Amino acid sequence: MKAFIFLLEDNDLERDLFLQQLSSALAKGDEVVSASNGESAIDLIEKAVVKPSIFILDLNMPGDIKGKDVLKFLCKNQEYEGSAKIILSSSDDPRDINECHEIGCTEFLSKPETKLKTKALIKRVLEQYRNA
Repeated sequence: MKAFIFLLEDNDLERDLFLQQLSSALAKGDEVVSASNGESAIDLIEKAVVKPSIFILDLNMPGDIKGKDVLKFLCKNQEYEGSAKIILSSSDDPRDINECHEIGCTEFLSKPETKLKTKALIKRVLEQYRNA
């Protein structure tokens, strides 16, 4: 089964690095779309013909719509009920982690994580999606 992955990351360098790590876990036909702010993320998600199966969202971002707001949007919308929702954050504050899990995130990944841990997480989530 092909995966459609949505990445929300405001930092260009971190987004490029994550996309490089992500590419090694993808199969032929998988697609990745990225956004650099919450406003464009929600717009792209709503306009997507194929709904993303995996969302990777940076928690703290500039602007009015943060990664947490995008997570709330996804969790309130039944269309995305079965999708994986991974939060990326430089915060390792237990309150942030607990709040994101209470909202409905699938995984919480603190930045900077090792490449191996990030790659392993993405492979595991993709495997779960493909086997569902």
